[in-house]
Amino acid sequence: MLTPISKSVDDRLTELNRNGEIHTYSLVPPAMIQWRAPNNPSSVYPGGTTWFYYYLKNSALEFFGLLKESNNTLGFNHIYVINHPDQSRKEQLSRITDTLYLVFDYVDISQDENEISNKFKQSELEESQKNIYLTHYKIYRYIVDNKFSSALILEDNLDLELRISSIMFDIHRILPIDWEILFFDHCDNTKSKPDETSSNYKLLKTEKPQCLFAYAVSHAGAVKLLEKLDESTEFTIDIEIANLIQSKGLISYTLSPPIIVPWNPDGNGSDIHSLKNSTIKFANSTYRVGS
Repeated sequence: MLTPISKSVDDRLTELNRNGEIHTYSLVPPAMIQWRAPNNPSSVYPGGTTWFYYYLKNSALEFFGLLKESNNTLGFNHIYVINHPDQSRKEQLSRITDTLYLVFDYVDISQDENEISNKFKQSELEESQKNIYLTHYKIYRYIVDNKFSSALILEDNLDLELRISSIMFDIHRILPIDWEILFFDHCDNTKSKPDETSSNYKLLKTEKPQCLFAYAVSHAGAVKLLEKLDESTEFTIDIEIANLIQSKGLISYTLSPPIIVPWNPDGNGSDIHSLKNSTIKFANSTYRVGS
């Protein structure tokens, strides 16, 4: 006959172990961990302690290509691309997604007149700057409302490092669990010493970002941004976030060297930095060969 107990199995086993009634051993590091699906995010975000697959040396799900976060969204729950009305950009993005097997969710630039009038009552910002501000703000709301652990936010005139998937697999292993923003481009004057890592790519403490071309936001970061940016403003969204980072209001890192850069449509590549291996150049050469 089963005896009713008032404690969970986990708590009861812990109690038995603590009292010496059972002998237990732990395998370190773990060879088997809990994985949570994108629609059921891990409690690691925000503030939890659940193991997730990046702590494994070699994930079986990753090896067999079954992890959407790794294969399609670079380790984030979602990739949002801010959509400008330019057909040539969409063609380039299509080649990027075909080459790297990525999934982009396109977000049109916000043009909500009511939100604009409420948010920018005293502002002299240009209309385009107001629209961009609200678009980023809307994405932060998406992250929180959908309970995403994180999301990558991109402008649509971009080029990516050809090996970006494997690079990001390594970066997620060393990214501090309390991160709130991660910058991928170098619209930044960051000169801090990099965190120690065996990777060729380094994480730097962000000092003063100067644009929002390519960056990721964690769930905790999105919650904080919605709170901090809730009031009316006179500033652009990039200045608002730069001020928050400088005042230690956000935990932010910058990846160096950059693996996502602006793409110059005249064919000369990035305006600022060159990639080791350009996805667009690779894709364009492939398309020419195939045509």
